[in-house]
Amino acid sequence: MPSVRWHAARTRIGLLVLPIASLVALTAECQSTKPSPSGSGGSHSEAGTGLAGAGRSAGRGGTASGGLKDMATDAGAGGAMADPPLAASGDAPCDSAIWSPVPGANACNKRSADVSQWCVPARKWKSCGNGCLVAPAGLLAESKFNRVLRGAVSAGYVQGELWLRTVEVNEKLDDSSDFTAVTRIRDDAVVGAVLTSSSDPQCSFVGTGGHSPLLIPAVVGGRLLAGHVSATGPITWQAHTLPLPTTQTTLFDAFADQGLWGVTFHDGSVVVADSRDASAWVSVVPPGGGVSYSSAARGKLVAFPAWHLDALQETLDGWGPDRQQPLTLSTGTDNVISVAISDDTLAWIGVKGADWLSGKYDSARSYWAPTSTIEQGPAAIVDGPALPLSPVGRDMDVAGDWMAANGCFPNAKSAGDCRVMLIQRSTQQVYLLKPPDGIFWTLLALSPTEALLAESDVSDASSTLWLSRITRIAAKSFPTWVAPL
Repeated sequence: MPSVRWHAARTRIGLLVLPIASLVALTAECQSTKPSPSGSGGSHSEAGTGLAGAGRSAGRGGTASGGLKDMATDAGAGGAMADPPLAASGDAPCDSAIWSPVPGANACNKRSADVSQWCVPARKWKSCGNGCLVAPAGLLAESKFNRVLRGAVSAGYVQGELWLRTVEVNEKLDDSSDFTAVTRIRDDAVVGAVLTSSSDPQCSFVGTGGHSPLLIPAVVGGRLLAGHVSATGPITWQAHTLPLPTTQTTLFDAFADQGLWGVTFHDGSVVVADSRDASAWVSVVPPGGGVSYSSAARGKLVAFPAWHLDALQETLDGWGPDRQQPLTLSTGTDNVISVAISDDTLAWIGVKGADWLSGKYDSARSYWAPTSTIEQGPAAIVDGPALPLSPVGRDMDVAGDWMAANGCFPNAKSAGDCRVMLIQRSTQQVYLLKPPDGIFWTLLALSPTEALLAESDVSDASSTLWLSRITRIAAKSFPTWVAPL
């Protein structure tokens, strides 16, 4: 029965927060219910990280000559474990000899690949117009892993490169295997790959959203195990699994430069693991407060929206390993709904309105500040331009001169009523990316020289669950793709 199959699929998916049920429900992305003035908690619309989908061959405009060369891109728990059998015959890409057990995950039959021996061809990128390339999202479309789960995608610009993490599963969602890959967008190189085959519902991948593509989180025996990917070596796995007190809402990752990563949980807590050898969480925010549905980390700075009952306001708070308590970073009366961070800039979106908890805003505005001076207070904060689309989704990013976020026109009725908003910080101008007719784009990540987008067909009903295509737009070609406000 389909209902039984779907229930089993949700159990297998574990903590994955599935995308919203319809495109227009993108409005729910920015809804969050905080404790009422009496302090009692509330529920949240557990939307995914945006929409993308299936249906069209990646072929607008023919094959791009030279592949990626057409893009204007300057970006520059462990213990011993038995060797369990690999997944069922034919599941393992390349030769089974390149796969080795993941420390601490023998109960879940997890294997990681020696990617120096990777044999699967790279994605086939095709031109989709001026400065535009499009490709299938998955790497193993011809195998049993024939679909990419939209809610498990994560992308980001880290250490001078754009990265993408995908989780591929069987389309019927009645199989217990999954395949996770981390690719470097510049050359589509696979830098990390993990294969799982287990019927245990306490073994699952974790859908995080946000910009933590170099983090591979997984539930093992009801606890959280994480692998850290780098471009220069094998995956570094946490020496210990860590507790999961409740459902996670976001993950943030600065492991690449500080050995620090963490989780925001549905009980209101925010926790950090401060090294590969961490055997317990470092508490940043204790349970019992409002839930954070956006977070970001870079270097020694972790940032997240936080509900303050005394002020009845959602502010942007920051924390670092040299600080015992979080510090409120934002000013003014806006309620902060989302945050992003680059190597040198912290950016966020603040909204006003009596019904902002329901995603209905009187206004929405962009803000940013240098990470080096953010703790100096108002003098460091730039009030950016007001955003023309409302509601605004939780997905946003900042890199170089650009900031971007998803949004929909008021009273949106279809996918065509939603856009990616681009904010040029140097001019404080806002632009809307206009996709070709019948196509819908949502933001995955920004680099200083390009935007990485999820692409779907407006008519595709399955786009809330599956990601079929990814699109790259060169920043120098943004003028080709913007529509008037």
